[in-house]
Amino acid sequence: RENLQMRISCLEDQGLTRRVAKTDKEGCKRLKNNHVDISLLEIMMPVSDGFEICRKLKGNNRYNGIPVIFSTALSNTDDKVKGFKLGAVDYLTKPFQQEEVIARINTHLKIRVLRKQLEEINHALEKRVADRTAELAKTNKNLKNEIRERKRAEKKLKITLSEVKMLKDKLQNE
Repeated sequence: RENLQMRISCLEDQGLTRRVAKTDKEGCKRLKNNHVDISLLEIMMPVSDGFEICRKLKGNNRYNGIPVIFSTALSNTDDKVKGFKLGAVDYLTKPFQQEEVIARINTHLKIRVLRKQLEEINHALEKRVADRTAELAKTNKNLKNEIRERKRAEKKLKITLSEVKMLKDKLQNE
C-alpha cells in the first residue's frame, strides 16, 4: 500500500495522470470510461492475477495497443518470460527506483506515440496506394479501349487499302 502511494505520488510529480484500480473489474471499468496510454500492472492482485488481466487486454482489439508494464515482487525469469510472452513491454521488480520507473514509463509512452504516428503514416500511404491503383486501373482500361479502337481502325484501313488496290488494279487492267 505504501509502495503504491509512493509510485502514484512520483507519477503525479512527473505530470502523469493516474487511475488506480485494485481489482480487474475496477480496471475494466476504468478502461471503458477513460483514455489509457499505459498500464502499470501488479501481478499479485486480490481477485485475479496481472497475467490474466494482461491476457485479456492483449486479446481485446480495443485495448491491445496499450503498453503493459508489470510491476511486481516476482523476480524469477519464468515470470518475466511469461509476462513478455503475454505481450508486456517491460517488467519492473521491487524494490523500485522511482527514476527508473519514470524513465521506463516515458520511454514506452514515446514509443506508443511513435507507433501511432507510424500507423497514421501507413494508413495514409495505403490510401495513396489504393487511390493510385484505382487511377492506374482506370488509365489501363482507357488504354485497352484505345488499343481496341485503333485495331478496329487499322482493320478498316486495311480493308479500305485492299479495296483501293483492287480498284487501282482493275483500272490499270482496263
